[in-house]
Amino acid sequence: MGKPSSGGGTQQTVNKTELPEWVSQAGQRNLNQSYDVSQNLMGPYTGQRVADLVPGQMAAIAGMNRLPGSTTAAFNLAQDQAANVGNFQAGQVTPTMLNGLDLSGYMNPFTNSVIGTGLAGLDVQRQQALRQIGDQALASRAFGGSRQGIQEGVTNTGAVTAAGNLASQLAYQNFNQAQQAATGDISRDLAAQQFNEQARQQAAQTQLAGANALGGLASQGQQTQLQALMAMLQGNQLVQGQNQAMLDAARQQYAEQQNFPIQQLQIPLQALGMTPYGQTQTQTSPTPPGNATMSGMGMASAGLGILGALMAIPTGGTSLMAALPALASAGAAATGAASRSDRRLKTDIEPAGHDPNLDLPLYAYRYKRDPKTYPKVVGVMAQDVEKKYPEAVGQTPDGFKTVNLDFLGNVANLNALYARS
Repeated sequence: MGKPSSGGGTQQTVNKTELPEWVSQAGQRNLNQSYDVSQNLMGPYTGQRVADLVPGQMAAIAGMNRLPGSTTAAFNLAQDQAANVGNFQAGQVTPTMLNGLDLSGYMNPFTNSVIGTGLAGLDVQRQQALRQIGDQALASRAFGGSRQGIQEGVTNTGAVTAAGNLASQLAYQNFNQAQQAATGDISRDLAAQQFNEQARQQAAQTQLAGANALGGLASQGQQTQLQALMAMLQGNQLVQGQNQAMLDAARQQYAEQQNFPIQQLQIPLQALGMTPYGQTQTQTSPTPPGNATMSGMGMASAGLGILGALMAIPTGGTSLMAALPALASAGAAATGAASRSDRRLKTDIEPAGHDPNLDLPLYAYRYKRDPKTYPKVVGVMAQDVEKKYPEAVGQTPDGFKTVNLDFLGNVANLNALYARS
């Protein structure tokens, strides 16, 4: 890293971390083993992950799909029957009136014969009475006299009166009987109409009750089938759950086999990281005092080596990017170094080269809070670091970006080690 001198020129400061040879060799072996693990690592799991529906579940689901149409015919029939009842119209009961009714059909056909016979009998009686009157008149030697005429007139009048009374009495009896017979028929007809109308209404009520019963039975049958299918579905879910547990166990076994080489690699990495060793640093020029600079970016933490930080790599992570979070965590734990390196805090910014180990542009700048007499500082911008190493960038409570210098130092050393290998 570099910064301008107090005289206005640019002063380049070089920090170099020298590792013991045995550490470099162990790191090289671990790196080669990491490559070997990554190239021979088992691929993604391709086995079945989700258990299929068992036949019982498929049958239950198919049965549920058929349920909506299974009772359609019964419901349609019940609906039609109910509609017919809804259109029911009560019949009109119309009684027959005796007034104006033709009673000829009810007259006794033998009445005239009876009247004729009776009149003939009366006439015979009249003639017998007349002969007696004649005989009496002859005996009294008054035959053909006025007295005989009067008696015969009285007899004839009585006979006619008796004949009229007989005929009228028989005719009245015939009419009275015909009227009674007609009245009986009228009463019976009215009763029959009323009975038939009641029967029609009862039939309509029976039809409506049947429609309701049919709809209820259809609904009850459908509900019973649904409950049976639900019980069947739940029972077969236990079978599917067992199948899923077996698939999960197979996948877990595969993951254990896949992670085993990585776990083996962790052993030498942890052993190397836990082994103490010294480090030396060489500076070719001093850093001007009084400024927060990037001069420590290339330094490793005193108590933690680069390869020692690798012991924190998560299982399964063999790439450099997978190692960055662990390196950042290790560096932050060692020194907690973080610099407010937000571009918004800097001024007088000029390009100052490129860091090959970090692949980041370098700039010469002053902080806005520093006097113009201060020499410029050479370093990176937090915005550039965030694009390439987001793990190294944080934020202050007031919203400005910070850079973890120890993280960048570890990354730079790791890249340098990789370049030498």
